[in-house]
Amino acid sequence: MRHTGVTLMLEHGINPRVIQFLAGWTSMRMLDRYGHVRDPEVRRAVTANAEHVAAITKHPGGTNVATATDQSASGSER
Repeated sequence: MRHTGVTLMLEHGINPRVIQFLAGWTSMRMLDRYGHVRDPEVRRAVTANAEHVAAITKHPGGTNVATATDQSASGSER
């Protein structure tokens, strides 16, 4: 198992410790050597993060929920 196999497992969300076990590595540093990040995976991570942030900052009624930091920065703190 080398670059392609390790990269595909990472892209499919396999736990890095499982990959280490399957590859027979004694060190997680080998993952840095054989696991590569590809452009689609970077795009997926950024999109997933943006969707998560959008979901947690929306109030169920569709309005944005301001945080304490946002309120104090805008001067609307009560």
